Amino acid sequence: MNTIALGMSGGVDSSVAVHLLQKAGWKVVGLHLKLTAHTGRDDSAAADARRVADFFGIPLHIIDAQADFESLVTSPFAEAYLKGQTPNPCIRCNRLIKFGRLWQEAQALGATHLATGHYARIRTLNGDTGLFRGADHQKDQSYFLYGINRTLLPQVRFPLGDYTKPEIRAIAADLNLPVASKSDSQEICFIDDDDYARWLERNCDDLPHQGTFVASDGSLLGHHQGAWRFTIGQRKGLGLALGYPAYVEKIDAASGQVVIGDGTALYRQELTAHDLNWLLPLNPESGRATVKIRSRGEGAPAKWQVENKRLTVHFQQPIRAITPGQSVVLYDGDRVIGGGIID
Repeated sequence: MNTIALGMSGGVDSSVAVHLLQKAGWKVVGLHLKLTAHTGRDDSAAADARRVADFFGIPLHIIDAQADFESLVTSPFAEAYLKGQTPNPCIRCNRLIKFGRLWQEAQALGATHLATGHYARIRTLNGDTGLFRGADHQKDQSYFLYGINRTLLPQVRFPLGDYTKPEIRAIAADLNLPVASKSDSQEICFIDDDDYARWLERNCDDLPHQGTFVASDGSLLGHHQGAWRFTIGQRKGLGLALGYPAYVEKIDAASGQVVIGDGTALYRQELTAHDLNWLLPLNPESGRATVKIRSRGEGAPAKWQVENKRLTVHFQQPIRAITPGQSVVLYDGDRVIGGGIID
């Protein structure tokens, strides 16, 4: 019987994953990552993971990854915001922590494979292993997983990939799991209530607390308390009364200028990206794909090409709010081709 290490958060998804893996004949070893110093919340999650491990009769190893998480995820997250970008820390965490550090720990325990509770699928055809969207497109998390090292894919399993979230909830209830009624986790695990500005204020020294709102022609519209408080396409919370719906169209972190407009300038047909990762046997140079610039939605058709390790994407139709720091992910049908960080 092969041993598979499973990342266990203490939530419903990874808990049901234990059942599905055991049902498929795997010997399961649980791994729980301690990522932050939020003692109460982290202790509660670890306790839930322990209860689930005991329920299924599997070992659970608690891994202190706080130092790695800070240096590889939260610090770069803060640095990106201060540059006027809107980063996606979950993508870095998946690549460097959950499929980096966690895989190292799994191998040290003798596991041959690694599983998580993500809604995505791994498929192999003629020796070619790829990452595919989950069956539940509303819950699909393949967008967040494009950064995985391609060579690791044959060792990865996503037992929830063929299920919908309601089906997973039903299985948890049928099994009478101790976490069956637990609510879904928040969007970003280390930020309470998804309040980015408050987190930055608490964790960053010397934040700039002044700047200006300007129109596209440079005329002054008002003042704000830091460009890092805003993101491209934002409308709420600007504190401006201009007589028309106003949106953030551009952020210049160096000068503190936030460009405000009616939203027309938010629509663009082209983007460039860096820090590319490909999930095909050979790194491609050009093609057509369905392209996503955010996790939700079905994506949009586009042509793309790579030159000097930079990706250029040209959409068939203008796309709203292409945001620096976010990820662009390319799909061939349900298969993830690869992606990168938007410039």
